[in-house]
Amino acid sequence: MPGINDELPGFDSPTFDDHRGVEPICTRQPQPCRFHSVTLREALTRGVPVAYLVGTPAHCETGTCAPALEGLIEIAQRVGDRAMFIHAEVYADDAATVIADAVTALRLTFEPVLFVTDANGVIAERLDAVFDAQEVSDALASVGIN
Repeated sequence: MPGINDELPGFDSPTFDDHRGVEPICTRQPQPCRFHSVTLREALTRGVPVAYLVGTPAHCETGTCAPALEGLIEIAQRVGDRAMFIHAEVYADDAATVIADAVTALRLTFEPVLFVTDANGVIAERLDAVFDAQEVSDALASVGIN
């Protein structure tokens, strides 16, 4: 699993236009989050920090995925286009029986995980399992996003 000072590996995460076999693309209710418009690979080429959340609101083992995603949504509204926000589900199916590429690509063993990169795609902060909006704000501040 990548850590601080590692380059976040880019891959073609599911988007609204191409789910890449992940159904549903987002288990947030009542509507999917808006963090599925570009792939992680695309986001990492934009020259701005990236916040990449892997977690499944509907099937989270820790019960913290939905609050983590909701907090990230609120922060993204404040941050605007100064950073890219990407969310990927843990499972490729709604029955939560098939692990999605987002998990295998990064060799994750738990959820949720939030990676915050600098503008060059280097991981500046990684938040694991339980974190709140203040910790996310602090992670973004570490890459110059206040």
